Amino acid sequence: MTTSPEEFEGLLSRSGEKQVELRGPCPSSIVAVLDAVSLHNGTTRTELVNQILGAWAKQEATKASLIARVLRGNPSAAEELGTTV
Repeated sequence: MTTSPEEFEGLLSRSGEKQVELRGPCPSSIVAVLDAVSLHNGTTRTELVNQILGAWAKQEATKASLIARVLRGNPSAAEELGTTV
């Protein structure tokens, strides 16, 4: 069963969803832009990063959903990719 982009968006915006910490090095020039944009928007850096990653995750879910729909009708394509649908 495939999750539609609308369902996925609902999953991304659930209240009370478990939170995990995401850490790692990031170029200072990128952090400077994040800080400037978040200051301009009146949000925190973390809120801005979550908005950016949320939009990216929604885009990827849409792409995955489309791929799954196309491959569902074409088993040989799924075999070539090494996946089962």
